[in-house]
Amino acid sequence: MKWKKLNSDIVRCVMGSVKKCSLTVLLMQGNGGSRGVGGGSGGHDGILTVAEGHLLLTSVHGRSALVQLFSLPICKCTVTLEIASSCSVGWTNHAVRKTTPRSIQVHQLDDRLSLPSRIDFPVGSSGRDPQHGISPRRATCFREDSSSEVFFVLFASAFLLTNSHLLYKKYYPGTTIERLYVPESETRWKVKSENYVPPDYTACPQNWKCDPDDPKGIKFNEIDDELDRRTFVRKKYKIAPDGRPLNPKGKTGIRGRGTLAYWGPNHAMMTIISRGKGNNKEYYVMRSNRTTVEAPFLIEYVKKPMVQVFPPTLYQIVIGDMKEIFPEAAILEALEKFYKESSIIYQGYYTDQRNTDNAWSEFTILEIEDPSKEYFNVVEAKRVTLPETGEEVTFQWEELPEEQVERKVKELIKKSDRTAAEKMLHRMRRAKIYFQKQGIHGLLPVLNDFVSNSIGLTGVAVTIASDSRFATSPAVLKSFSSIPQLHVVNDKHLNDLPDACKVPLSVPLSGLPEATYVTVVSEDDPFKAKISKLNSGLRIASEKKYGEFCTIGGTVVDAGSRYEALFPSGTSHFLEKLAFTSCEKFQTSEEIVKTLEKHGAIVDCQHTKDGIIYAASCRTDAFKPVLEFVADVMFNPIFSDSELHTARQVVESNIEMVNTKPEPDDLLHDLIHAAAYRDNTLGLPKFCPVKNIAQIDQKTLLSFMKTYYTPDRIVVGGVGVDHDQLIEACNEYFEQNVPVWKRRPELLLPQIPDVDKSTAQYTGGEIRIEKDLSNITMSVNPFPELAHVVMGFESCSFMDEDFLCFSLLHSLMGGGGSFSAGGPGKGMYTRWYVNVLNRHHFIYNATSFNISYADTGIFFIRASAHPNHIDSLIAVLCSEFFRMKENLHTEELNRAKSQIKSSLMMNLEQRPVIFEDLTRQILGSGVRKSPLQFLEDIDKLKADDLIRAVDRMLNSRVSLVGYGTLKQMQPYDLIDRAIVNRDLKLLKTPKLYFT
Repeated sequence: MKWKKLNSDIVRCVMGSVKKCSLTVLLMQGNGGSRGVGGGSGGHDGILTVAEGHLLLTSVHGRSALVQLFSLPICKCTVTLEIASSCSVGWTNHAVRKTTPRSIQVHQLDDRLSLPSRIDFPVGSSGRDPQHGISPRRATCFREDSSSEVFFVLFASAFLLTNSHLLYKKYYPGTTIERLYVPESETRWKVKSENYVPPDYTACPQNWKCDPDDPKGIKFNEIDDELDRRTFVRKKYKIAPDGRPLNPKGKTGIRGRGTLAYWGPNHAMMTIISRGKGNNKEYYVMRSNRTTVEAPFLIEYVKKPMVQVFPPTLYQIVIGDMKEIFPEAAILEALEKFYKESSIIYQGYYTDQRNTDNAWSEFTILEIEDPSKEYFNVVEAKRVTLPETGEEVTFQWEELPEEQVERKVKELIKKSDRTAAEKMLHRMRRAKIYFQKQGIHGLLPVLNDFVSNSIGLTGVAVTIASDSRFATSPAVLKSFSSIPQLHVVNDKHLNDLPDACKVPLSVPLSGLPEATYVTVVSEDDPFKAKISKLNSGLRIASEKKYGEFCTIGGTVVDAGSRYEALFPSGTSHFLEKLAFTSCEKFQTSEEIVKTLEKHGAIVDCQHTKDGIIYAASCRTDAFKPVLEFVADVMFNPIFSDSELHTARQVVESNIEMVNTKPEPDDLLHDLIHAAAYRDNTLGLPKFCPVKNIAQIDQKTLLSFMKTYYTPDRIVVGGVGVDHDQLIEACNEYFEQNVPVWKRRPELLLPQIPDVDKSTAQYTGGEIRIEKDLSNITMSVNPFPELAHVVMGFESCSFMDEDFLCFSLLHSLMGGGGSFSAGGPGKGMYTRWYVNVLNRHHFIYNATSFNISYADTGIFFIRASAHPNHIDSLIAVLCSEFFRMKENLHTEELNRAKSQIKSSLMMNLEQRPVIFEDLTRQILGSGVRKSPLQFLEDIDKLKADDLIRAVDRMLNSRVSLVGYGTLKQMQPYDLIDRAIVNRDLKLLKTPKLYFT
């Protein structure tokens, strides 16, 4: 065995109060023999170092990465490992060589740590050391040229695994009394040990009021003489025969009360004060010149944690401040309010080095809310004399962000639950069991599981090479090595791989026959539609789609809410809810359900501003009876009194839901249309006004249908059905079907308005709705209080030459309300994300929309923020509209084009979307434009086309909607003037969150 000792001053570390400590750096070399990790003829070569509190391993030849093995405060001692290597000569595939540690030496640099001085492992022995209970641990490696090259686990795990619980302080704080060593397996009180005779220590700090040294007569597990002696750890703690309480966490190596004030639990308290509510909440904590990193907030001992809301010193400061403002009666009332409304964040055990077998610390974290900001004010630093010590301490309020308070509290709770040694020991045991169960042969996936599931060690010292079962190329190995706990794979490892492992997956392997692919050229355009027109004017369109199911139905055009000027608003809303109710051929719900179930059909009806869609999906061989049902529903509805009654309830429920949703998208979309097209066509409400619910009856509905449900306004579409069979079915169910309003005119209104042929007139304008949205959440989790703004301009119709320009502009602006993960295509690089959501922390949502109709269109942005920031929000929106045509780089345009093209093609993979696209295009323009043609036209667009569209849009008058608490919202005339003059100075200029 050859040893080379390097300079012990090479590595230094800084930890706690110990500024520098010398550490031993050893060169470990194997005894030769068969090929090993370190090189062609050596055994295990490596350097063991202890630096910055971490145990590290690196190879002499650089073959192993320098990685963190254990995150432990062990830099106050020097660890020396003697290693004897004995490897078997005979090899089989995946055979294992074993190396056993002979001894571990520990040289104390700090006598406050309790560590054994030397541990000897008899070579070949599997017994346990009787004094310290340590079993030999074995490291394992594979032969270098096997499929899995190397795996090396440091022998220090044997030492740390069994002795990590000894990292408790050796001496009781402030004394030379040495704790008794307690094996981890014997810490529980139910484990009896004759050798457990710890020292007894009880002392009372000067000026403290402590319990008597003899605890007899004290009533434990209850409130005794104004002192709460109950525990938060469990229901009750045990009492020893001598009358002393027993620590619920187990033996600590020292008896007595120590320097704590009371036998049993000593309750400490930390109070956090919050002012305001919602997103405007402010958090304050009290700090002093005595708080440390370990105890970042003021923690004081109290007598009754379940009654008191302030620790003594904090009580003294708060009451002193309140007396300057409030009378005594108001202060007492406030204290009573704080007690009732305070919330407990945590109550439990507190790991304190002063804890003993019979006295321990527990602490409570309490939050006191002052939503009106009435009682607590930020005050200057104050000096307070502590009554127990007479020491003058400076106290001061400090405001912290909510995230920082939450993080600090979690760290404090986590630290209080178990010591670092206890946590490490728990992780090490789980790691040991995990490796034993998995075995060494599945190394790479085991490590992957190991790291991703946070099992065991915080890092593993390994040399990673190829394993043909898990890694197929250098790229895979490099990807695996990017896991934070594993260092990048050394290039030399890659050079040692077989040639087949170095070839990327995108390149065919040499020596294999060249693959031949079958190419099928279709003579048919997959998006080619067949269109026919019957004598009545009814148009029929179909498109091929292979599969067992098809989508059919009739689209009623120009029968939406825009045509309700001469009818009660909400008529289309009622028709949607009554769409598939009883009709002449299917008079009961049982008949309807039976027919649909027989043919595997589902039906749906939706109304929009400019149309009502009736659609059904069913098996292809059963489309005729389903189409018969759709036709009868459209032309021969009954609309009985009971069905109307139910429809009124459903409509009323819909309106209530629209008005109470935390994110009222549907309502805002309707309001922006109302602002943009004031009192005409598209500005008419989509949802039925409450006052019209009782007015709409059977005559109103049938009269509306008589006016707008005419053959020349209907397109029957089919996706996945034969066109000739569809024509035959339409002749039978639509042409020969005489509607009920022609056969029974007595069911109609006395005077029926003619078709409204008005063209939509964009006017611009404003709608403001003041509403308290501070408490509208429908779930347990509170929803932030928001105010909503919608800002829009006129775009163009879907038959305009600039239609694709506005569509591409919408894709480029994008936006949303969440930062999604999971790969590209989520729109994270759109402008509303990059320039708005990423830069202005107060903006909750910013999403753009472009809606086109046959004669007009509107482009708008829907955004949300806290009511206090609504003026800044409007300034940000105006600024981004002004900058739309700036810096239109090729990369950004190409990204937007890819987004819109992929969205178009992915949506057209669904039959219902194909059906709606097919019928709407024919209704609007009379032809079906192929999606492939759209793709070509999108590729032709340039930056100049978008600039032209932006100029055209901003030349229209702004449409504005405000919804929520709008006190900070600027007047409409001011916003309109700022947009006309392209001058943000008229508005409040927002401050960037990131600059």
